[in-house]
Amino acid sequence: MDQLPVPVPSPPPRAGSPPITRSASGTAGACVAVVGALVILGWLFDIPTLKSVYGAITMKTNMAVGLLLCGASLWFQARGNRRAGIVTAAGATAIGALTLTQHLFGWDFGIDQLLFTEVAGAAGTTSPNRMGPNGATSLTLTGTALLLLFRGSPRSIRSAQALAVATVLLALLAIAGYLYGAVELYGIARYTGIALHTAVTFVILGIGILAARADAGGIATVMGDGPAGTLLRRLAIPVVVMPFALGYVVLRARQADVVDRGLSLAIFAVLVVVALGMIVWRTANAIAASDEQRRRAERDRDQLLVLERRARDEAERASRLKDHFIAMLSHELRTPLNVMLGWTRVLETARSPERHAHAAAVVARNGRLLARLVEDLLDISRASAGQFEIASSPTQLNAVVQASLDALAPVAAQRRVQLVSSLDAELEIIDGDAERIQQIVSNLVSNALKFTAAGGRVEVRTGRQDGSAIVTVTDTGIGFDESFASQLFQPFRQADSSTRREHGGLGLGLSIAKHIAELHGGSIAGTSPGPGCGATFTVRLPAAESRRGPEDRAEKAFASGRIGDEQRRTELTG
Repeated sequence: MDQLPVPVPSPPPRAGSPPITRSASGTAGACVAVVGALVILGWLFDIPTLKSVYGAITMKTNMAVGLLLCGASLWFQARGNRRAGIVTAAGATAIGALTLTQHLFGWDFGIDQLLFTEVAGAAGTTSPNRMGPNGATSLTLTGTALLLLFRGSPRSIRSAQALAVATVLLALLAIAGYLYGAVELYGIARYTGIALHTAVTFVILGIGILAARADAGGIATVMGDGPAGTLLRRLAIPVVVMPFALGYVVLRARQADVVDRGLSLAIFAVLVVVALGMIVWRTANAIAASDEQRRRAERDRDQLLVLERRARDEAERASRLKDHFIAMLSHELRTPLNVMLGWTRVLETARSPERHAHAAAVVARNGRLLARLVEDLLDISRASAGQFEIASSPTQLNAVVQASLDALAPVAAQRRVQLVSSLDAELEIIDGDAERIQQIVSNLVSNALKFTAAGGRVEVRTGRQDGSAIVTVTDTGIGFDESFASQLFQPFRQADSSTRREHGGLGLGLSIAKHIAELHGGSIAGTSPGPGCGATFTVRLPAAESRRGPEDRAEKAFASGRIGDEQRRTELTG
């Protein structure tokens, strides 16, 4: 025995339909139900204005009951009450279908005057209290559409929306008849008899059905955010209302004998062209604005993608630098530590004083190297945090440079590199931090010695140029390529960045030297003719005169006897 197909249950409309359309659908259902209830009250208490709001054609009893059931079903659908909605929709469909069958086959099921009786010969009525074919068809279509809505499949929703559109078109045809006085569209009992408020109520009911599932079917396109939805929403009301309004105006002018038939048609055609032209122009502007917004959004999106890609690249680069720094730091710290640990073991086991002395010297030298690495890390950390400070005082630059050279002379001798100096004896005192300036010179000379092979030469000069004190360190070492010049003073950067490189260090010396020079109001630059051709580093520090204000310079000149008291007062007062 074949198993009957089980209908797919309708998902709750609240899960898909936008809240605003669900609310509109429920409101439309309530309005339709209220209209049906009022007409029933009109029949119950014999109130003509409730049975017929315009003209002689009345809304029949079964039509009022059917609309009440349809409105209730639509309201239940909006609230997610599936069982009650199906029952009420099925009742309305049955009333419409039975009445339509009576019209088609001439039968009489005795349902027309089941609740209330009507005198024979009523306007637009084939049989007492029987709704016309137009109304019966519309009631059948809307009841079926509601049942299809509860079925919930995409195909049934599309079919329900199609039936709702057909119902609205039938109702608009009758409304046009009332508007233009065309009795053939609403007053022929056997074909078109329908009351005005019945037709209007069917329009409301059809719109409510369309709004019930605005997330599916053709209505989803209308309610969508894309250009198609925008265009349809802008054109829907003008396209429906404008022809009716213009036609009504021309008809009234014709009835008042203001224009004849030919002129009225011509005026109607021109008005339609003008109105449609304005609608098209306004819509075109709206689409152009929407397209511009879309292009702007695409440009913003592209910019965000570029920024995101750039940020990702920077993050990856930072991650690679971090990994490289950790590997390099581990290598640089491990090397002196391993040496110190090894020679400490020698100290523990060796017996001869000479061996002890040599081991102690090696441990001390590597301890100083380790301390230098830690100091460099602390300095670069303070510089990055903006906590690097200098204490300026009158400083003899030549004395600072000579102190650095004296400290590094043993290193130069050990590496068999000639370390020479040429200091300007007339170089004036500068304002600076002697300890930090010595750190600059020591870093530059240490670098020069480290990258200069045995038999090479490192020369240090001091002098004056353009009101600045100059320190120049020149070596005959490995030099550097022009492409590396822009990275010279960046922290943790070396031409050979591998952990197996010949020359150790963290690559912090030049970066620290640059920061100290800038804190003094000076600068540092490095040049090289190319790899293997040596390098030259030049430090510029403002002379004491250029770092002082007018008052300081005047007081100093007066104290030295270069100017008199009168000239000093003139300079102080400007």
